[in-house]
Amino acid sequence: MMWGYMEDVRSYFQNDLYEKYGKVFGEIWIATAYKGASGELAVVTSIEHHYRNHISWLDVMEEKINKKIVNFKGVAITGWSRYDHFLALCDLLPLAIPSLIINLKVMQIGPLSEIKKEEIISKNLGCVGQIPWSGTDVYGSVVCGFPGHEVYEAIIPLENILRNVKNTLEFVEKYMTPINLNYGYLHKARSIECMSRLNSEYLSLVSYKDDVIKKSSSMYYDETAIEW
Repeated sequence: MMWGYMEDVRSYFQNDLYEKYGKVFGEIWIATAYKGASGELAVVTSIEHHYRNHISWLDVMEEKINKKIVNFKGVAITGWSRYDHFLALCDLLPLAIPSLIINLKVMQIGPLSEIKKEEIISKNLGCVGQIPWSGTDVYGSVVCGFPGHEVYEAIIPLENILRNVKNTLEFVEKYMTPINLNYGYLHKARSIECMSRLNSEYLSLVSYKDDVIKKSSSMYYDETAIEW
């Protein structure tokens, strides 16, 4: 078994490794990944990362078979939940369903056109709205119909929420610097505005957390959602 989850596996393994395996075994298995390999703390699965991983493996298999270097007995399409046992959970299964469906289709028919991708997303996943392709995109609301879509829809807004929090913190740091706080020398109206914006972001985060835990209860024990 050759395990490779990076976007381009063609340059990851040395060519002589395939030759050695071909001489010793004649045929081998390979392992790809549809989730859990695009960042230790990935929130939304990067379809793009895993799509490129599968395409590169198809290229490798075609090349090695045509050159009679080694044959391939099968493909294990893996999905990981942690980078190691000491790290928190990365992209949860519901967030990876679009990646799984798309990459299963890739392994059946090869690279997908934009029209084919949209067809899979709308027909097979029942999604209305633009789903995050890279895993870090910020889009509007997405409504889907696949099992676990409630968790998917609840988690998707996080990137947008965190972006708003970052903007608010940057605003507050301009008007409440350490020297302002140390000397109690504050602009009253700006201070009130800072508190109002911070309170709004706090309530948004609390609401988001409660919604994710509630929606996750249909699939996970409470401990899983709380840890995530």
